[in-house]
Order: sequence, then C-alpha cells, then structure tokens
Amino acid sequence: MRTKMLYIADDGISFESEIECRVHERKVKQEILQNMKDLDLYLWKKYFPESEINAEPELYQASMWLQTDIAEIMVSFPESKDEIISTIKANPYGDKILQDYLNFDKLKRRVEIRKDFLTALKSVKRGSELSGLLEWSFSNKDLTELAKLHKANKCRRKIEDLLTDCNFHYECSKFHDKDYTEFLN
Repeated sequence: MRTKMLYIADDGISFESEIECRVHERKVKQEILQNMKDLDLYLWKKYFPESEINAEPELYQASMWLQTDIAEIMVSFPESKDEIISTIKANPYGDKILQDYLNFDKLKRRVEIRKDFLTALKSVKRGSELSGLLEWSFSNKDLTELAKLHKANKCRRKIEDLLTDCNFHYECSKFHDKDYTEFLN
C-alpha cells in the first residue's frame, strides 16, 4: 500500500508537494498585493487627479494603504462607496480583496469619525479609544480639523491623548504649546 499526500492551495489548486503549494500561495498573495497597490493608485488618481503622489507603499503595506485611501475618498466623496466596490470587483482578485482585506463596516466607522471628530471625541472617555479605529494614522486634513478643535478649546486632553497614542508626538507637542500655524495654513 502507498499513501499519497495531496496539498490544496487556498485557491483550490492541488499539488503533490508542500513546497510547490507554498510557493504557489506566496505567488498568488504577491499578485493580490500588487493588485491592491494598483487599485489604490487608480482610485486615488480617479478621485484626486490633481494630487501629487509622493510615496508608494511597499507590497506588504498595500492593504493598509488601500483601506486608508478608500476612507479618505469616502470622506471627500460620500457617495463613492458603490463605485469603489464595483471597481474592486472588476479586478481579477476583487472578490478575494473584498472578502479578506477590506472591511467596509470598519471603513464606514473610520469615515464617520473623520467627518466629525468632535462628536467622535465626545463619545469616548479617552482619545486613545479612537486610535485603532483610525488605524493610528491621520491625513493632513485630519490634523487640520484636530488643530481647529484644539485651538477652540474643545476636547484638548482627548486630542492630545489620541495624537500621543498614534505616535504623533511632534503634532501633540505643537498643539500642547498652542502652535497651530503649520496645521491651519
């Protein structure tokens, strides 16, 4: 009697060798990440054509950048969600990206926070409670909104707590010193 091992990749393709299966899965993951990176660039250029692109993510960052940029697009273009989903679905890996890499419920919450920082800050005990929901990042527009609130003496402690928790120490220091110049220009 002989035993034959069969390895099945995440996409259903069968292999006789574990190594071949792992190599295939790694290759597919790289393709998915590259597709996410390309989708991110396409969507950004579509919604912000005048915007200059100064940086590009490494492949391992593609998912995070795509989520962050989709949230930014949805803040600026509230009716864009369906069109974004359609664009992603048109991609060869679109269903996989939507299923495994993007969570539109979390994106929706992130957009709600970014659209109204004051309400979001008032709804929490500490500003750091919003850090994870914002993926520990801020756009320049976010920092401007937070600077306006801080300057108006609204939720100062929570804003400083949020900035500190997200490792925006420089910005927190400037806000604490009431130096808003670079954020309000």
